Order: sequence, then structure tokens, then C-alpha cells
Amino acid sequence: YPSRFAPGESGSPYMIVADTCAHAEEALFITEVGPEDISSALVQVGAVPGIATDAGPVVTGNIIEMEMQFTYHCGTGCIEETTLPLHDVIAEEAAAPKQDTNELEFRFGVDASENPAPVETGIITMFYQSSESVISNTGADQDSWGEGLYFIGLEPQFIPIEESVAAITLRPIEGIITDPTSFTFDAVININPLYMDDFKWLIVDKDSTQAHKALFVTEKTLGEVSTALFDIGADPFNEWIEPEDALTGGDVIRITVNWEGATQWYALEDFIIETAGEGYDPKGIEMRFGYPDDADLGPTPGSQNVDTIAFMYSSTKSLVSNAMISPNEYVESQTEYAAREEILPDDGTEVSIKFRRIN
Repeated sequence: YPSRFAPGESGSPYMIVADTCAHAEEALFITEVGPEDISSALVQVGAVPGIATDAGPVVTGNIIEMEMQFTYHCGTGCIEETTLPLHDVIAEEAAAPKQDTNELEFRFGVDASENPAPVETGIITMFYQSSESVISNTGADQDSWGEGLYFIGLEPQFIPIEESVAAITLRPIEGIITDPTSFTFDAVININPLYMDDFKWLIVDKDSTQAHKALFVTEKTLGEVSTALFDIGADPFNEWIEPEDALTGGDVIRITVNWEGATQWYALEDFIIETAGEGYDPKGIEMRFGYPDDADLGPTPGSQNVDTIAFMYSSTKSLVSNAMISPNEYVESQTEYAAREEILPDDGTEVSIKFRRIN
């Protein structure tokens, strides 16, 4: 994404910020791209954020390689263009008693769609670990920074022309970290022309009586998916007093899908079109863990037993269902969910489905 070089201040912890950031005059790079756009792009290419705030913050997400293409002064009357990793361009300095200053490791800490702090601060990359920045350098924390470990700017031989535009590339390195808030399982896409313009069953197991109507079919059992949801710390909703009017209220479960050849992890909104009848507005999609406490897993006709993995409106019969619309609202509003076949792969294609708990 495009950024422009700014002189910044010696010892400033602000590396890359949005032009709306209050610290823009202190930063090395300023961009018109917002933190929410950066984090969204990282998530789409499969990067996993991670930050622990109990004793920290400690950023644990994917390592992010950063590369900069820029034009710089190479001597009297000399101007050249180069592309280099950012850590080769940044000049580091530490005050005693610090000894090591070569610990630049940038990681994806905060997804701005889940935590608004980076959007509020406008900070994209910090030189120390921070819960207010999308990306942080794990080689320093705020305490060590205050004690004298700091970065002074760019190497003098690579100083870009002031206010010139630099193209900065962010690249999650291979080897996704273990994310304790998510799990992934395989499924097959089921393109059934009879239901692609109006489906309700999003994900079912292969033995489900509704497998021919579902968009995705998996060999994972209901029990295996339920256990995995509890393993990632998801809390279910147990207060189905009036099931036909109730909205699922457990933890939000973000569902994304990927397949061989796909350029990103697709969110449900990317390939599902929601329409509503005259006089009604579409409600949107927000999947939540709605497993009722006293339910039994498995298809039992005529019972309230759970028989579906993911359903398009709030349901006591699905592990995960759309908390934005109740069964009665679904019927009254004549809501329909259609699959965008131009985005999805061919019928029978194996896909990976990721469930991620959002607190």
C-alpha cells in the first residue's frame, strides 16, 4: 500500500500511521490507508492476529515481513529506486545498559474489526508491543523503550526523498501460528441448483437428512465440532425461552472459507446474498454458538435435538446459527439467502472452513 516518508522524531515509537493519527508528525511513514483496511487485508490472506494482555501486552500473531520500494538520494545528483526489507532500512540505537538492538520482529497483534483501538488511534505499526496497533515489534515493550531501547529512523544511506511515496508490502510468512481461538475442518461444497437461490442449511455433517440442501457438507460429526467449539473457549447460549422469537446469544463465531486456488479466506458476506421481502430490510449475518444446554446431538425427527452445524437463522437445532434473525422474523420478512456461484468453487470441491471465536 502507498505511504509517504515523513522525517518523524528521533526515538519515536510510531513507525507507520494513518494520516488521521494524532502522532502523524512523529511517525516514519504516513498513509491514507486505515488500520481497519490493513488488518482486513491481512485476515483475508490467512494471517492470524494474536495478543495477550494479562501480562503485557504480548503480541503472538503471525510474523509479518515488510518490504519497501522507494526512491532515495544516493549521493550528489544521484537518485535511485530500490526495494528492501524494512529491517534493512531502519537504523537502530540503544542506550546503555541495553546491548542487543537487532531484535526487529513484527507480528500481527490486533484485528481492527474486533478491537477498535487501532482505528481510534490510527496506528498501524509500532516499534514496541502495543494493543493500540495492528502490527507490533515483539523485540521491545513499552518498558524497555522507556529505559532507552529505541529506534532513531532510517539508515542514512537509504533516506528517501522527503514526502516521496513509498510502496510498503506486508507479507505474512508461511507457517500459520497456533490460534487457540479457532479451529479448521474440511468440507465439500454442494452446489445444488434447487437451493442455491434460497438455502437455510449452511453446514451439515454427511449423515444429515438435509445434506442435499446444505451449502457445505463435512465428515466431521456434530460431536466433534461441538467439542472443538468448547475447546476454543466458546460459550453457548442456554436461554431458549421462546425459540421461535429468540435470537442466538452465545459467543460470536466468525466463519471463513478457503479452497485451493482461492486468493483469500472468504467471509460469509463475501459469497452469500441476503434479500428480504417488501417493507423489510436485510438483517445481516452474525453467527453465534447457540447449542442448548439440555440438547442431544444427532438427528432425531420431531425433536429439538441438534442436527445441524451452521444454520442461516437462529435455531435451537443448530450448533451455530445467525443471531441477527429469529425463526418468526425469517418467515415474516420472507428473507432468502442465495449463494454467489461466481465466487464459489465448483460443486464437489474440497474446502477448508475456519470457526473463530470472537469475544
